[in-house]
Amino acid sequence: MRPRALTLLVALFIALGLVAAPAANASTGGTVDTKNQYSNVGLILFYADDGGRYRCSATLVSPTVLLTAAHCTLGTVGKTLVNFDPIIAEQAPAPFPVAADPSKGYTSAEITKSGSYAGTAYTHPEYSDFTDLDNWNDVGVIVLDKAIKGVKTSPIAGLGTLDEIVYSDLSKTLFRAVGYGTEVRKAEEGPQKPTPMTYPLARRYVDMP
Repeated sequence: MRPRALTLLVALFIALGLVAAPAANASTGGTVDTKNQYSNVGLILFYADDGGRYRCSATLVSPTVLLTAAHCTLGTVGKTLVNFDPIIAEQAPAPFPVAADPSKGYTSAEITKSGSYAGTAYTHPEYSDFTDLDNWNDVGVIVLDKAIKGVKTSPIAGLGTLDEIVYSDLSKTLFRAVGYGTEVRKAEEGPQKPTPMTYPLARRYVDMP
């Protein structure tokens, strides 16, 4: 897990009845999106300035922009890889490239050669890194090098949409969350502790209300 951040996060968006889970929650459980119904929700992969490589979820809101969390963009080095496959690698090898120089992150050429999309990460200038309890501003975007064709975009709800819900009703208001998660299950033998499976590497899940 990335320090002070969750590696897997549902993309932050409100559209077509879809609203992200709170920033403190990872994508857990849910139903696999086998019909690719939410094809505009992608997996993003990036190198960070702490030397690690991380992944999150993001939503395509225009042909060139994906919306995600600020803690999925803060400290990114190099380019961010974007992939919309609903199931990432059923078996080895993993489809993602390794950067020639991890300290500098991905290059556009490395990403496009792998068949994924390349973009640049930007973080909300007032992101508090969870130090401001009133407003985290946990919002980031990925601006793609080239516009994507053939993938539907998800419109963003207007400013103040959540304000229309009475604060006391928020905890009992149902939303649908979509994002990538790693399958967790008990091994067939040996210790029976639920463990993240190596493969499939990640799947797009829908948390149905």
